[in-house]
Amino acid sequence: MAVLSAQAEAATQPAFMLEAKQHVFMPQVLKIPANIKVKLTIRNEGSEAIEFESDDFSREIVVPAYHDTVIYLGPLKPGRYTYFNDFDAQVRGSVVAQ
Repeated sequence: MAVLSAQAEAATQPAFMLEAKQHVFMPQVLKIPANIKVKLTIRNEGSEAIEFESDDFSREIVVPAYHDTVIYLGPLKPGRYTYFNDFDAQVRGSVVAQ
């Protein structure tokens, strides 16, 4: 029963995509709804692994080259939250919960 409830909840959550290619996250500013949990697919279109990391919303995950990884964010309070590629810390972006 709990498995079905979790599956039903995941199906109703808003879903977003973040792409990493050529040392850039696209979009660089990802807008999501505040105060609800969202599904975020991180797609690495590059030939090297990335490490998606955020101190603001406590995530750290390696995404291999040419792979997708799904994480769940939130619920986040309204505001701006930064993230970066820990393998190339100059590659940054932000999530804006509104």
